Amino acid sequence: MDFEKILGNIDFIDQRFNVVEPIAYTDPHIFKYLKFPTDDSLVGWLKEPTLKFSTKSQLNDPFELSRRWHDFKVPIDQQRMSNFIKKTITNATESIENFLDFSVKTKFLKGEKLNRGMLRSMLKGPGSSEYLIFLRDYLLENIDTNLASIVELFQLQENSIFEKISTSIGIASFSESPTNKAMWSLYASNGEGFLVEYNIAQMTPIIQETTPRLMRVTYTDDRIQNFWDNPFSVALVKNTEFSFEREWRIIEKLDKLDILKTSKNSNIYVRKLPEGAINSIILGYNISSKDRNIIYDMAVNSKHIRIRDAAINLTKGTIEISE
Repeated sequence: MDFEKILGNIDFIDQRFNVVEPIAYTDPHIFKYLKFPTDDSLVGWLKEPTLKFSTKSQLNDPFELSRRWHDFKVPIDQQRMSNFIKKTITNATESIENFLDFSVKTKFLKGEKLNRGMLRSMLKGPGSSEYLIFLRDYLLENIDTNLASIVELFQLQENSIFEKISTSIGIASFSESPTNKAMWSLYASNGEGFLVEYNIAQMTPIIQETTPRLMRVTYTDDRIQNFWDNPFSVALVKNTEFSFEREWRIIEKLDKLDILKTSKNSNIYVRKLPEGAINSIILGYNISSKDRNIIYDMAVNSKHIRIRDAAINLTKGTIEISE
């Protein structure tokens, strides 16, 4: 059985599987730590800001989008699936008209030239009613055995199914705090980079286009029992050692994003930011004069982006942001 085709009809970013309770982000701003680029990409970005979504291969944590569950069964409980199929079979074979409806809607019977009238004539011949009863009884009698085999095959495809899911999504990451020392060190080149401050209100169009919305990362070393109990655990759960990041994410399917450019082996997936989405750029406490001037010169033409500074307060042992 080709589970790759079946999986194509299962939308990972889908409310049916969203058992993660959404937690509203209540602050008006959220932040992203960035290194200063070595090329001229920053020039184009400031002229037309976009939000980057990282793919599995672009994430810096090797355990991202990895197995966090004990069992990999099926997206729906086997007994519930059996009951649903039996109900469908019973309804479809209850009468010739019901079978006609089912056949037309689901294209159950092959043949491009078959239409409802032709099917009705064929099914009103001698023995047609008895055939429907035989078909119903046979299917109902054998469905549980066949379903068990399908579930077993599904489980054997775990690696390919999970790989298809994990490589089909992009992640945009943010942090709650602009004064996180570890984040400045790890993600903004020890203060040589900068921080982007986003306006949540102006980002609403982007957030509302995705499912889930802006969602908080959970930090735990535990494993859930079954993958399908919470598929979002793949992208919204990290080990406790990363809890200092205080991260929030937007998850989106790659085929719903724009491709900014193609490098040697990787596409850059983005979504255009609406005007006013960026409130300010906060320059790192160790940023060079050259990089500072580049940002100032490019931001001069922007009516909405403020330039602010991060500074170290050695007396208090804190990082402070200018107003």
